[in-house]
Amino acid sequence: MARLKIHTLGSKVLQQKAEQVTEFDGELSELAGKMMQIMVQGNGVGLAAPQVGKSIRLIVVAFLVEGALIEGEERFSCIVNPRLTLGGETRVREEGCLCLPGIEGEVERYSLCELYGQNLTGEEIQVSFSDLPARILQHEVDHLDGILFIDRISLTSRALLSKKLRQLRRKRSEED
Repeated sequence: MARLKIHTLGSKVLQQKAEQVTEFDGELSELAGKMMQIMVQGNGVGLAAPQVGKSIRLIVVAFLVEGALIEGEERFSCIVNPRLTLGGETRVREEGCLCLPGIEGEVERYSLCELYGQNLTGEEIQVSFSDLPARILQHEVDHLDGILFIDRISLTSRALLSKKLRQLRRKRSEED
């Protein structure tokens, strides 16, 4: 597998709806392991496959998801084809993203979620989460639908970040 890197604002893969995973093989497990390493190196708590240029419905998170632990790990999980049912009250909290280095914004998200999906062997999982894990899952599943957290912030906040966003897009276009 080729070396993976974080894609930043302006990368087309971040704007696409990711494809369902249908093959559960060693390549998928290898991708999850590499994504976990990238997430840890970036001090992240979650990472979606589109963030590393893979338009598939796969996320890794830095917490225990029963039935979805990455082999050999105690606190890193991988969810394939995740779906969420949201509930509870909504709360506003600051978020950042490895795809948007140096940019943070206040995002409103639900406090509860029910996670449905599969693990790396294709087994079905269903687990409930609240608070920070629920927020992380919503953020990562948004990536699978081509949504960035800046798409969910207020117009005022976005206007305040416009200069930083332009700089990030410009830097991305220079790298391409």
